[in-house]
Amino acid sequence: MEKTILLLDPDNATLHLTRYNLEGLEYFKIHTFIDPVQALRYIYLYGQPHLVITEYNLPAMTGIEFMNRVRTLHPRANAVIFTGNSFEITEPCEFPIVTKSKDAYRILIPLILKKLFDKD
Repeated sequence: MEKTILLLDPDNATLHLTRYNLEGLEYFKIHTFIDPVQALRYIYLYGQPHLVITEYNLPAMTGIEFMNRVRTLHPRANAVIFTGNSFEITEPCEFPIVTKSKDAYRILIPLILKKLFDKD
């Protein structure tokens, strides 16, 4: 079964750069969204992705609020917060946080693989 990732970032350039960096792995299908409402609609219609990668700063909500809404549909949904500034996150967060930087994909990709393929 192919693994699925929902990638949510309101910055189109970052969204495409992240997708580009992840597509080379060929382990999963990536669904991209710039709008959290559209991403929630997709999850409602098509089910829980194996992993959500979301920016913290979204239009009308935070990435953590987005995940709280996802978890009303799928309580075991898993995520990584991939954000430009982790110091902006002031609310409790149970998900790993990766800060966008020049080395971000060296951190993000192994974390994604661990979350998708480890059985712990």
